[in-house]
Amino acid sequence: MQKFMKIGQVANQSEVSVQTVRYYESLNLLNKPARSPAGYRLYNAEAVLRIRFIRRSQRLGFNLEEIKELLDLKMQNSNQCSRIKSKIGNKLGEIRRKLSELRKLEKILLEMHDACEMTNVTDPCPILNLLENNFEDRINIRNKLSECCGN
Repeated sequence: MQKFMKIGQVANQSEVSVQTVRYYESLNLLNKPARSPAGYRLYNAEAVLRIRFIRRSQRLGFNLEEIKELLDLKMQNSNQCSRIKSKIGNKLGEIRRKLSELRKLEKILLEMHDACEMTNVTDPCPILNLLENNFEDRINIRNKLSECCGN
């Protein structure tokens, strides 16, 4: 005989909120649960495993739409591996692009930080002006910052 759990128990075991369980259900990431005579949702152990799958996939950078696709592939019996590998490859490419963007941002921020060693300056710091305007022109960052930062 299958043991059923109420939504609070599923949430507890899955380490998510009750609202998250309902949300996943509304997106069809979870199968519709059975209902008790009193109308309570009754979930089986598969719901907990599925929520854990969703959460792990999110930590790897997949959004809920992509996770739905992974779950749909999981239910198919043929050609799973090549299609899942393709999705993983796409996500890997996306993460590499984001890392490249983050490295560029890091360089800009480091340059701003290093160029502006604040001394007793009463004028507004040009970093604020750079943030207000286009600071993508990295050549001019050091020149603009040297105007007030004592370099």
